[in-house]
Amino acid sequence: MSTPVLETQRLHLRPFRLDDADDVFRYASNPNVARWVTWETHKSRADAVRFIDMVLSRPTDDHTWAIRVDSESRVVGAIDFACIKPGVADIHYVLAEEFWGQGLMTQAARVVLSWGLSTYPFLNLVETFAAADNIGSCRVLQKCGFAEVKHRYERWQKYTELVEVAVFSTTTLKKLKFSHLPVRRQLVGVPPQGDLRHGC
Repeated sequence: MSTPVLETQRLHLRPFRLDDADDVFRYASNPNVARWVTWETHKSRADAVRFIDMVLSRPTDDHTWAIRVDSESRVVGAIDFACIKPGVADIHYVLAEEFWGQGLMTQAARVVLSWGLSTYPFLNLVETFAAADNIGSCRVLQKCGFAEVKHRYERWQKYTELVEVAVFSTTTLKKLKFSHLPVRRQLVGVPPQGDLRHGC
């Protein structure tokens, strides 16, 4: 299934393209952004190219969008929605630091969830996780109807110590159908997109 273009009042979400590499490097090379995700801070444009190549090679039911704010011509983040096993999907995201705290990621997550639940009506659970200290990301998930279900410790290759993560899920999927959001869907002829692991 092709990944659609999604739009809200402030955001334009579309599939990634290889020419987004400079924009990806701009936000992913910020250590404050990379602190909260499993991947390393990007050291060169080649790291961004590898990320986009990975995204473009994901399976059919993995979808990743490049996030653009209407006031900007560049890509400022990414968000994905993937069916990971029968009846279960997950969502992950990342956003450039200068756009934190403006409600943009909440809006992006809501429109993607709304699309995902209408596209995959067989889903009965959506789950995700965030670093427990990443208060902003945890608040985004709570605003989108997720409940924190447990904490666990994970080994992230870039850190010597275990990372405490908060695990979120929801089975009340009707609450996630944000029908009040203006959404434009436009199918585009590109390969399905992929996964982020995980978010700011």
